[in-house]
Amino acid sequence: MKFFKNFSPFQKIFFLFFYICSIITFFLPAFIPGGNLSSVITIIGLIGLVCTLSGVLVSIYTAKAHIIGYIWWMINAVTTGIIGLYNDLYGQFILNIFITLPLLIYGFIAWKKNMALNKSKDIIIRKFNLKQLIIALICSIIIWIVYGLFLTFLPQIAYNIFNIHISKDPQIILDSFTCVMTIMATYLTGKRFIEQWIFWIVFNSISIIMFIIQSIGVSITNPSMLVADFSDILSLLQYIIGVTYGYILWRKMMKKEHELDHCVNKTTT
Repeated sequence: MKFFKNFSPFQKIFFLFFYICSIITFFLPAFIPGGNLSSVITIIGLIGLVCTLSGVLVSIYTAKAHIIGYIWWMINAVTTGIIGLYNDLYGQFILNIFITLPLLIYGFIAWKKNMALNKSKDIIIRKFNLKQLIIALICSIIIWIVYGLFLTFLPQIAYNIFNIHISKDPQIILDSFTCVMTIMATYLTGKRFIEQWIFWIVFNSISIIMFIIQSIGVSITNPSMLVADFSDILSLLQYIIGVTYGYILWRKMMKKEHELDHCVNKTTT
């Protein structure tokens, strides 16, 4: 595990804790009343496990500003999209496969170009100016409205085009808002803006609120539902810790870059 040696102590603890918890959660339904291994080890179940485990590596490598994080991120997007399609969550499927994945491919290429331009294994981290901040906020509002309308009419679109019936999104406002945060954060990651972490923090915070709303009224007498809820809580906890850590780490790297530039400018003058 050569890659593991390159992790910081925090990253090693983060990796081991969430990997172990994810694997335990994966097998847990087999040991509840009525459960068995055959109901756990399924194609969609294994895809879900890959999705969860890849998410941990996305958090670590993106925080390290390492380009390999994009590979794990693409795997995570594809598996998330497949799970969304399997559960009839067509909005999630469309978001991950047709929006997030192309943005990730763009981000991967953009990072490669930046690294080649600077002849370094590291990327140059950027920060919003006032104009860029205003543009980002305006774009977020526009995407929010457009995607919200799309989700509103999605059942009708699905019936008219594909002749299939799908249920209406119960949380259109929050769902479309988290979509906006995902699109903006993914795009800004590719552009190497540190503000992408703010979008990720907001996204995960809203996701927690959505999860709480969705979980209200769930009976504690349903073991399988409790396992599913625990898995969701684990994922949300992993992401909120990961993005907060990423923001702190990128601030440190950006500060180090500015100090290095200052020293170089001082030397040349």
